[in-house]
Amino acid sequence: MPKKSSNKNTGSPSFETNLQRLEEIVEHLESGEKSLDEVVTMFEEGVITGVAGVLEKMWEAGNLSGREEPT
Repeated sequence: MPKKSSNKNTGSPSFETNLQRLEEIVEHLESGEKSLDEVVTMFEEGVITGVAGVLEKMWEAGNLSGREEPT
């Protein structure tokens, strides 16, 4: 399992760590190899309760020092 870096100010996972997790979730969902229960759980983690929202909040809060907004 990859080492999780954290946000220096909060101790929470970094933008990069969250983005990597979201990409893993998408790959699993697109593979079609998971059961319906697993897909629902991963979808909830990625979209409803979690990772995507965290990434958006981090972006909006400017926690991405030195990064440019994607075009």
